[in-house]
Amino acid sequence: MEPGDEARFDQAWQLRVADATTSLSEALALADELQAAGASDHDLGRCKLLEASSRWRLSQYTEALGSLLSALELLDPEDGRSSAAVLLDLATVRTYFGLHDEALELLLEALSICEELDDLAGRGNVYNNLGIVFWNRGDLDEAKRAYNDSLEVRRSLDDQDGVAACHNNLGKVFTEAGDHDHALGELQAALDGWEQVDNPRGIGVALNNIGMIYHRRGESDLAVEHYERSLEVKVEVGDRQGVCETRTHLGRILTELGRTDDAQQLLKRAVPCPWPSWTSMSSS
Repeated sequence: MEPGDEARFDQAWQLRVADATTSLSEALALADELQAAGASDHDLGRCKLLEASSRWRLSQYTEALGSLLSALELLDPEDGRSSAAVLLDLATVRTYFGLHDEALELLLEALSICEELDDLAGRGNVYNNLGIVFWNRGDLDEAKRAYNDSLEVRRSLDDQDGVAACHNNLGKVFTEAGDHDHALGELQAALDGWEQVDNPRGIGVALNNIGMIYHRRGESDLAVEHYERSLEVKVEVGDRQGVCETRTHLGRILTELGRTDDAQQLLKRAVPCPWPSWTSMSSS
């Protein structure tokens, strides 16, 4: 890529976490321009990676998978960082599909590349996603260990968004363990961190997870408040899977409160969520 194109790519790559809609548009536009200019397969492969990394954040998992497979074919194998990023996102999509063993293999391969390249940021990302896989497999101790490893790396890099993601995911571990006080502390830290870096997708996730804690503790008013705030944010950022999850949680608690008409309206609009646990996690 020319310097100007490289700068556009880097900007969109950073933006994909907080504004995947805009980064996806930029990925598609950049790919069209580069293809028209006769760019290399490797540059087009990087655009496919950016496209895929934006698409799964918009719940477009099948489309993301196709783009990632195309990226693997186009990328120069010598670009280890890009290859590791593809493996990381492939693992993410596999996890959404419930294929945790396949995701684990991909993450271990990505980790090997990151260690060989001494890519600390890459390692932090892999550790976080390893935690997600372990959590989905019910191994809370391994999940907690992986999240803390990621948290240590991301703190050393001053990666505030990544730190918030780790706090969110640790909050889910404590939630599953029934330690609601520690869970709330971690989830509040996640919410504060994502608000500081203006990551609306993360804010929606954290609000949902805090609502789940209040729901479990029987604090219905606070639960409804956080679910409603989460739903508003998720609708705005186009997090379709997250919208489905939060509508389901909100519909259930409204039913418990006797607000059956409101609950029925929500549940009719909530497409069934086959992976509600994953949507509450963050691979930022």
